[in-house]
Amino acid sequence: RSSLRTPTRGRACPCSTMSEVAGLIEASQKPEEVQIEKQKQAAALPQNPLSTAQLEQAQAKALHLARAGNFEEAEVLLESCLEATEAYLKHIMEDGSARDADTLSSHELKESAERRALLMAPQCNRLSLVKLQLLKVKQAQELATRAYEIMLNRHPGQAEEDHPEMATSLKLLGDCALSYKEFEKSEQLYFRAVSLALKFHGPTHPLICDTLAKLSSLCVEKDEYQKAQEFQEKVIELREQILGKDHADVSSALLDMGRIYILQGKFKAGEDVYWRAMAILEKTVGFNHPSVGGVLRCLGDLQMEQNKTKAAESLYTQSVAVFDKAYGEESIQSGKALLHLARFHQLLGTEAENERDSHFEKAEGCLTRAWHTIKLHSHSSRRLASCAKDFLYVLDTMNRTDNPLSQELEAVGKHAICFEIVGLKA
Repeated sequence: RSSLRTPTRGRACPCSTMSEVAGLIEASQKPEEVQIEKQKQAAALPQNPLSTAQLEQAQAKALHLARAGNFEEAEVLLESCLEATEAYLKHIMEDGSARDADTLSSHELKESAERRALLMAPQCNRLSLVKLQLLKVKQAQELATRAYEIMLNRHPGQAEEDHPEMATSLKLLGDCALSYKEFEKSEQLYFRAVSLALKFHGPTHPLICDTLAKLSSLCVEKDEYQKAQEFQEKVIELREQILGKDHADVSSALLDMGRIYILQGKFKAGEDVYWRAMAILEKTVGFNHPSVGGVLRCLGDLQMEQNKTKAAESLYTQSVAVFDKAYGEESIQSGKALLHLARFHQLLGTEAENERDSHFEKAEGCLTRAWHTIKLHSHSSRRLASCAKDFLYVLDTMNRTDNPLSQELEAVGKHAICFEIVGLKA
């Protein structure tokens, strides 16, 4: 990590707060499929000399793929774009030949460092963002650093933060530092990004909104919930201004605000915000969208916090149904939702003596399905061990020694004890 460079030149901006690690996103393609796709995309890219129209078309396709969650395909295409651009720039510098009117002028590329920077830096930043989504943090950091330095050095002898593209690089570098738990560095980079974006874009630019959301999460990590709430209120306000009140990204910001309220013990405020988010999602993506399943599960957790057990059971059950419909009954998403429902019945079975058997039987049914789906899809030993531990507790409480999964569960359950010991030592 220490070998990774972080920009230190240029005018630093005042700083002031916190931390959060970027969300995990599962890759959708197998390695061999990625290689095949890479070959296809490379064949489809323009050869030297590079057509600006073709380059823009390829990049637009990559951004569309990224928005759809196809990050591996987007990565392949953006890498090919960057390689083709670098090869063409080298070609131009070597022989200075341009073939048609749609080709970038060799004279412009030779004489204008500004043009070269504006061609390369945005591509590096886009690829850095996709790398972050794939958790390739070191590569993302190197690309964002490269983009920043290309822009910084485009005017020899005048190194300063004087272009909006540099704000994007700083934001990405802040995300990388956050992934490495380097909270102070991340905070400083975020505030430099906000200051630069304000200068060039004004106060309602999406980059400012996204960076403030990160600062809100940083405050949560520091247990500074009031500051987190203030940042998040601004995020909601900006997203409503930019996107409209009924946009899915507004619902995402509302959910984050709900979590901040709950961390402060403000359950009623948190519940109200969750229902607002739910209403937006139902209007924009429909009730059977996976995002709705996640909100239902969160609402179930919130009802349990307030001892509203009937409402919690209904919400957990709806959450499972949504994931079943969206992904299939054997999906990992359904398995995780079933774990929540199983733990609900497990808790009630422990507390309500007169309904003990009924709840534990329901828990056993949920855990049986959850076990099969998690074992089928999950690469996390910790998640499997946690599920096995819950399952064994239910079977032991019910004196169910005849369950066909008992031996398998006991073998995996030992890992749960190991994880707990490691956690205590840490």
